[in-house]
Amino acid sequence: MNAATHIPIRVDSEQELDAYLSARGSWQPAARRQSDNGTVELEAESETGEITRLTIRGRLTSTDGPAVRYGRPTTESLETLMTAAVAFSAENPPHHPGTLARFPVPSERFPGRVEVPLALIALEDRTPGIYAPPRVAVPDWATAEPLGVGEFPGFSPEGWPPPRLGDWPPSAVGRHSPRVLAASIARLSGCLVRLIDQSLGGMTGVEPSDISDARALLRRLDPPEMSRYYRMLSPRFADMLGL
Repeated sequence: MNAATHIPIRVDSEQELDAYLSARGSWQPAARRQSDNGTVELEAESETGEITRLTIRGRLTSTDGPAVRYGRPTTESLETLMTAAVAFSAENPPHHPGTLARFPVPSERFPGRVEVPLALIALEDRTPGIYAPPRVAVPDWATAEPLGVGEFPGFSPEGWPPPRLGDWPPSAVGRHSPRVLAASIARLSGCLVRLIDQSLGGMTGVEPSDISDARALLRRLDPPEMSRYYRMLSPRFADMLGL
């Protein structure tokens, strides 16, 4: 058995704790106890026998229950936003076949809103690829209600097709099981809810692991070139995440 490491994290529901562990592939909880200071101390063991000690802060340790957004645990918030963004785009053409919502960032153009890039999936020489977003949806962060959709900043219809960003799915996705990928999206959702809340002035107390996990999971789930388009929408948020 390898020596233990120690990591402080924020987790706001049992669903997010499971996502945090499952996104790492094979971590299993080995021991858990509530501390006197209101945190949870958890030991997790990998399949190689490595023990990691986690100090967990957040709503997991609160009598108020798990954090909820849009009526569901925050592990599902990204799915709610991204699904609403694509549906709104379809209702407000020009909507492109193969539209794929990518992850939201806090809007620097529209206070209190987030922006959801709408990329494209298409075949080129029988190879599926992801193409730069020609459109962007703008939902209200508090309600997930889409308030607008339009061309992505800098996109010109005369420049069709948009740049190809890489194969789809990205190579990093193919190295992980469906269970790990689902957990990765759920953990990313929990982290981004807190980070966007902080960026929009709605909360404090974000753990550094929220930033490092969000950065690592975006790199797992997106092609590297997608970072440029997040930065075009929110340079400050991209700087915080190190994209």
